[in-house]
Amino acid sequence: MANKTKVILVSAITAAVLSAGASAADKKSEIRSAFDLTSIALQKSAANGIIGTGAEGEGIIGTGVDGEGIIGTGAEGEGIIGTGVDGTGIIGTGADGEGIIGTGTESEGIIGTGAEGEGIIGTGVDGEGIIGTGAESEGIIGTGVYRDGIIGTGVDGAGIIGTGAESEGIIGTGLTSDGIIGTGTDGAGIIGTGGVAEGIIGTGAVRPAGIIGTG
Repeated sequence: MANKTKVILVSAITAAVLSAGASAADKKSEIRSAFDLTSIALQKSAANGIIGTGAEGEGIIGTGVDGEGIIGTGAEGEGIIGTGVDGTGIIGTGADGEGIIGTGTESEGIIGTGAEGEGIIGTGVDGEGIIGTGAESEGIIGTGVYRDGIIGTGVDGAGIIGTGAESEGIIGTGLTSDGIIGTGTDGAGIIGTGGVAEGIIGTGAVRPAGIIGTG
C-alpha cells in the first residue's frame, strides 16, 4: 500500500506541474520519467544491481534472493554476479580480467576469461575450485562434496584433479609437465602427460604406488 501511495502521490504532483502550461511532448516525457523513477525505487526493494558498460567500467547485478553481483563489460573490467541463494560471484570480461561466480548454495567461485586470466568456480555444495583459461594459466576444480582438485590448461601448465571421495590428484596437461591422479578412495597417484614426463598412479584403496612414464 505504501508503494501504491507513492505512485499516486508522484502522479498527482506530476499532473499538477504539467497543467501549468507544459507542451504535450513535455507532458509525455515528464510522466514517463516520474513512473520510471517510481518503478526503479520499487525494484530496489527486491534486488539491487548495477552494470558498467564503458571502458574499465564496473557494475553490479543481484540475481537471487539477497544475492549481489557485479559485471564489468569494458576492457580490464571487473564484475560480480550472485546466482544462488546468498551466493556471491565475480566475472571479468575484459582482457586480463578476473572474476568470480557463485553457482551453488552459499558456494563461491571465480572465472578469469581474459588472456593469462585466472579464476575459480565452486561447483558443489560448499565446493570450491579454480580454473585458469588463459595461456600458461593454472587453475583448480573441485568436483565433488568437499573434494579439491587442480587442472592446468596452458602450455607447461600444472594441475590437480580429485576423482574419488576425499581423494586428491594432479594432472599436468602441458609439454614436459608432471601431474598426479588419485583414482581410488583416498588413493593418490601421478601421471606425466608431456614429453619425457614421468608420473605415478595409485589404484587401490590403501594407496599402492606405481609409476608410468608417458614421454
